[in-house]
Amino acid sequence: VDQRGGGNLTYILDGAILPTSSNRILQSIPLEAIEQIQVVRGSSSLVLGPTIPVGSSASGSGVNTGFVIIRTRRPAKTEATATSYWEQALSQKYADGQSVYFGTVLGDSAGVSGHVAGMVSRSDVPSKATWFDGRSSGAVMAAGGIKWKGFSLDLMGYGDTAYFEMQRGLTLADTLDNSKWYYQPLVTTVLSANGSMVWNPAQVTIFSGYWTKYEQTEIDASFANATTATKQIAERTEGGSLRHNARFANTLLQAGGQYVQSSGFGPNTSNSYNNWKTSVLGWSASAEQGLLDNSVSLDAGYRQDIKHVDRSATAATKISADTNVDLAPARVITAGAGWDPGFLKVSARYFGGWEGTNGDFDLVTKSGAALHAEKQTRLETSLEGTLFPWARPMATWFL
Repeated sequence: VDQRGGGNLTYILDGAILPTSSNRILQSIPLEAIEQIQVVRGSSSLVLGPTIPVGSSASGSGVNTGFVIIRTRRPAKTEATATSYWEQALSQKYADGQSVYFGTVLGDSAGVSGHVAGMVSRSDVPSKATWFDGRSSGAVMAAGGIKWKGFSLDLMGYGDTAYFEMQRGLTLADTLDNSKWYYQPLVTTVLSANGSMVWNPAQVTIFSGYWTKYEQTEIDASFANATTATKQIAERTEGGSLRHNARFANTLLQAGGQYVQSSGFGPNTSNSYNNWKTSVLGWSASAEQGLLDNSVSLDAGYRQDIKHVDRSATAATKISADTNVDLAPARVITAGAGWDPGFLKVSARYFGGWEGTNGDFDLVTKSGAALHAEKQTRLETSLEGTLFPWARPMATWFL
């Protein structure tokens, strides 16, 4: 997912903040397992997670400017589905995949209700030597939930094993590159728990906890000879969050905090050595106000995150450096306003993000000086009209 002005997006799967390797994780999640994907920006997004990347201090720097929320499928009744596909692109081999999903709602007994669900799936795109873009995966998911009066709790477990090839490129001589680069296997495990307590219609407390593990074996081989190099790395992330929403008439107040810990060891494409254990502790507060029968909306928010580095090294000789360090706080300020009289929408948004400390200890300028921390400010205004149900033109100015 790309966005204007750059910045990072954080992916959250059923409350679990995915690690920096989320792009490879998401390639294996079957669509049949997904109920909703939502992109969230602005003040209300600040309670969702850290504004700086989770993981190694060398895993990339930057300010998170939004979140992609992925919610897995939950049954609304007793249901079962089985899907299968078989396809062939021009000049390619046949690809196929299957999935089976089952879910049911548990009966209401003494005010207690709930649900259980499960899914298994597989897919296969055969390899072709001249393209080398094959991939396959097998996934399993189990979920359940319970509700009692104002309390609710959802549990989810997901795991997959995948194979993924990096498509061959061309050399400067316009011939196929002999690099044979692929991952076998990619293994993902996600466990999450999400709950809430509705004290009354205006007061809600929300909490979550999760554990994820991602393992990859990268194989660098050649189509020209038998040379092979193997790189294995494992990354683990766990954390939790607690936040409270309070509504007073047309005013919504949100406040909360999160703690995320990440650790990893092994070589990958970027570095021949990685060894890290870091954590991020953050808090946020935001407010939203509706005026004139909610045709006018105002919002503002603030978040601060502090990253602690227990260890972070890209070489075995550096393991004693950059240890037990608190990086400078990262801060984000957001504000927005909107007007919607019914026939058009006018909105304006401001985002200011300060990373605090450059996220990569080993990244320096040519002169040897450390890079400055990233700083982002952006202003966006838009005008959207409704001419017909199928025609909604929009004009946006972005700075």
